[in-house]
Amino acid sequence: MERKLAFQRVAIIISIISLLFGSSPVFAELNTDQLRATFEDNSILFSNNSEDTNCSPNAAQSASGAAGELVGEDNLKKAFNYFISKGAPKFVAAAIVGNLYQESKGNPILRQNKGSEPNPLKAGGKYHPWNPSKPAGMGDAWGIAQWDPGVAVLYWQQQAGVQGDVTSLEVQLAIVWWQLQNLAPTSRKNVLAEMTASGNVNEATSIMVKKFFGAGIPRTDIRAAYANKAMSWEPDPSIAAAAASGAATNCSDGSGGGGGTISEGGLNEEQAKKFMMNYGENKNNESQKAMGGYLWNNCNGGGSNCVSFSVFFLNKFTSTKGVYTPGNGEAVVSYLRSNRRVPTGKTPKVGAIFSWNGGRYGHTGVVLGIHGDTVIVGQASCSGPGKGRGDGTQSGGGSGFIRVGKINETKAWLGRLPDEFAYPEVDMSAVASYVGASTGGGGGNVAL
Repeated sequence: MERKLAFQRVAIIISIISLLFGSSPVFAELNTDQLRATFEDNSILFSNNSEDTNCSPNAAQSASGAAGELVGEDNLKKAFNYFISKGAPKFVAAAIVGNLYQESKGNPILRQNKGSEPNPLKAGGKYHPWNPSKPAGMGDAWGIAQWDPGVAVLYWQQQAGVQGDVTSLEVQLAIVWWQLQNLAPTSRKNVLAEMTASGNVNEATSIMVKKFFGAGIPRTDIRAAYANKAMSWEPDPSIAAAAASGAATNCSDGSGGGGGTISEGGLNEEQAKKFMMNYGENKNNESQKAMGGYLWNNCNGGGSNCVSFSVFFLNKFTSTKGVYTPGNGEAVVSYLRSNRRVPTGKTPKVGAIFSWNGGRYGHTGVVLGIHGDTVIVGQASCSGPGKGRGDGTQSGGGSGFIRVGKINETKAWLGRLPDEFAYPEVDMSAVASYVGASTGGGGGNVAL
């Protein structure tokens, strides 16, 4: 990993050497073929956003589109609203802002230990990248995210496909957003997905400092304290409306926040909570209609039964309809395999129904999202006291809830690993509509 990171840093320096002598370096564009040849001739890792990452350059950000959208009393509140508008859950936006506070206090032209400096070429540019005795300018950081060396921001701007003046706040926020979804300065891919899957502001803050910044002196306590302060902020109404309407840009793993887009990764945590809250609310009696009165009133009533929820999902969101009495939780998948000819297997997939055999009745539920090695599982339980909308968590008092955990651990599956999964054909457009999202911009419907 250290060797790979060293290669990445050298690659950044090499790619900006042509910028150092250009007539207008801030707006310069690199020739990708020439850049690739230079890297390959010197056995250095070449990273091209259109080949090695999930988001295309156009999907990354165009700062010209971001300009004028920044709202807030200061730069950090503008950053908070910006990331909310891109689809980040509130706790993720707060975690990003907490990290940016520690890095730069929100100053987009801050040079490490030297105050404000509007020219990034002065930050680290004095070092010759071909001289191995030189540390490639490390320790002379610049910008809101303190790119190190500061001239590296020009490389990242080119990689992200962001147009505009790199000294501007909106351009730098667009670069950070692209890096979070694609390739971080540490060479980690899609740190945003891990932050979103964490489910809370403190863990998301810690993930970013370790995997995005790789800070030598992290001061995570300061970052987390400011991130928690940011949690008390309310998003600007215009920004919140844009995010809720699905204006967010997310990568193909579906890791964005509530609303936004849904693609191969399925629902993210905020979307999954909303899914379960809507299920428990039973608006217009649609949850009860999807399963019938018997299952709706079983256990504590209000659909608070694991079989009730799986049947609801099947009848409302899949092509396997007319399921009403598949047995106890342990028997749901075997019923689908034997009686409805639904394909089954041992691998969790988005939209899959699972069963495990244990206890008195076993258990069943639905895989709502998979992000890396983290799974988000929607379920209900007769042993839970909740009924109604709740907040989407097991302790939140609703009919249904999500559990989040590692795929190969029992936490998300409510105590046991599944014995088998059924793979019905899922209408992800209907799932997206149910949580106020869309399937556009990130890969479309889930193909099981």
